Amino acid sequence: MNLLIPTLPSHFVIVACELVGFNSPLDHPWVELPETRDDPHVHSCDCYKQFGRGQSGKCYLQIEVPLRGYRFITEDGESRYVLGQCVRCKTMFWSEAR
Repeated sequence: MNLLIPTLPSHFVIVACELVGFNSPLDHPWVELPETRDDPHVHSCDCYKQFGRGQSGKCYLQIEVPLRGYRFITEDGESRYVLGQCVRCKTMFWSEAR
């Protein structure tokens, strides 16, 4: 059996994200950000496509997700990530900080 295993931050980082204010990061999907982005501080979430049309019949606008840098320190060292969460679908967006 050939399974696709997504690349994710360490379990420690995912759990710690709740402590820094993200909404239930263990319960929502994680999407790795592309290395090249138009704006390093914002990412557009496409969840409006999943939810379809609002009650008014108009499509929801694409949601801009603010991204911030975070540093996590463990006994093994430190790791730095760029993280953000969509306010609508709660998807977590991440990349290793460079």
